[in-house]
Amino acid sequence: MKYFFTRARFLAIIFLGTLFASCSLIDKSDKIIGPQWEPEFAVPILNTEFSMADLLSRLDSNSYIQTQSDGLMSLVYEDQLASVSGTSLLSLPNLPVPMFDTTQQVGFPVDGIKLLGIKQGLLNYSFESVDIGTHELVVQIPEASQNGQAYEQIIEFNAPGTFAGTLDLSGYDLDLGSERMTFKYFARPIGTTEKKALVNFFFEITDLDYDQINGYLGTQDMELGGDSIQLDVFEDLIDGEFRINDPRISITLDNTYGVPIEVQANKFQVQTSQGIIELDHTGLENGLPINFPELTAIGSSSRTVIEINRDNSNIADLLSSKPSGISYDLSATLHPEGDTSKVGFVLDNSGFDLGLRVEVPLDIQLSEIELEQDLGLELTSMEQVESAELILITENRFPLDLVLQAYFLDEQGAIQDSLFDGPAQLLSAASVDQNGRVTESSSSTLDIALTAERWYRLQNSAEIRIKAEIATTQAGTVPVKFYDDYNLKVKLGALAELNP
Repeated sequence: MKYFFTRARFLAIIFLGTLFASCSLIDKSDKIIGPQWEPEFAVPILNTEFSMADLLSRLDSNSYIQTQSDGLMSLVYEDQLASVSGTSLLSLPNLPVPMFDTTQQVGFPVDGIKLLGIKQGLLNYSFESVDIGTHELVVQIPEASQNGQAYEQIIEFNAPGTFAGTLDLSGYDLDLGSERMTFKYFARPIGTTEKKALVNFFFEITDLDYDQINGYLGTQDMELGGDSIQLDVFEDLIDGEFRINDPRISITLDNTYGVPIEVQANKFQVQTSQGIIELDHTGLENGLPINFPELTAIGSSSRTVIEINRDNSNIADLLSSKPSGISYDLSATLHPEGDTSKVGFVLDNSGFDLGLRVEVPLDIQLSEIELEQDLGLELTSMEQVESAELILITENRFPLDLVLQAYFLDEQGAIQDSLFDGPAQLLSAASVDQNGRVTESSSSTLDIALTAERWYRLQNSAEIRIKAEIATTQAGTVPVKFYDDYNLKVKLGALAELNP
């Protein structure tokens, strides 16, 4: 978007940039000024062609030109909005288990979990023994398994005494289908099968973290984050009206949460010189369901593309209002309907990757768009040119009118003179058909007389201020489209009077 108007402004300075840049009449004058001078000479300055690729050749790292199969060109901006991980989705509390008997069942402290893959966790234990001799403590959790084997650990201790220790639960899967956990222990003298009870036995699970959770986790809100995008494309516009006829914004969500999710926009707005305008898109305002992988596809990603276009929103009005920036803030709701029967999964690395794509097909209308830019001047090589007449010949296949005036400024920025007596028609827009495509080139010839007085003021100017007015075909009253076969042919020559 930015570079369309930048390059439209470029059209306004084609012949001036050629005249005053390093490869312009300055250099041509250097090459011909010498003893063989005649009082008058003619020199060609420019004979070239500019294509759509030239017009849109410089884009920032997040932007590019896309050409459709029919040749219609679009400006595309893409950026990664955010990457949100699910590691903070669920915090698992410690689970204390006083053992009133050698077998104790307790409920898991988080409802709805059917399977918990333990990424890390500790099983702390403590007890007293009044027996004498070397014993084995056997600890069992039937619901925990690894590679098909139920959890069992054997710890040797020398009684009597008070004992405590820590066991590792990492890598075990915890089956919570019954919503209960069973803890078992017994002690036995080494070399026997005699089971003995212990005194003040206590378990506690701590530092628990997951790598997978299957089940229903309840309705939860997640912040996906917000940001703003600055649009300096319109900063040089002084006045005028323009219309972008078919803009599209796509939000791409790659989701690895295996649960029902809705995404909503807490804020999606543009800033303009007249104030803030909100995006009107019912789905984003109320929440849009997005795709998610099923239990049979754990670890995979599901993509959803939310398209904001002229048919489902006011995006065409927003991007036609000279915006200076776009601000957004998105959030997501897991299990938005609260349906406990919908069992899904969450991994420790589940999350969202959000991408933003702004596509602006060059299907536009412009009228009375005013642009302004100051350019530096160095004409020290041209003292012996007394006056000149420039002849500009154009053959234009762009559907753009360009009216231009240039002012000569001194070092204080005060206007000393102008290039024309009045604004000059530099380009005439090509004709278009009912579909907005150019059907015929427009040709024009412009004579630019630089009198001795005007030439003197030009030579002594520090800058030149270009003011241009741009409009599409028929003063912007009809939509026009820009295709990759459009071009502009420019010929510029000079007839100069030299000081003898």
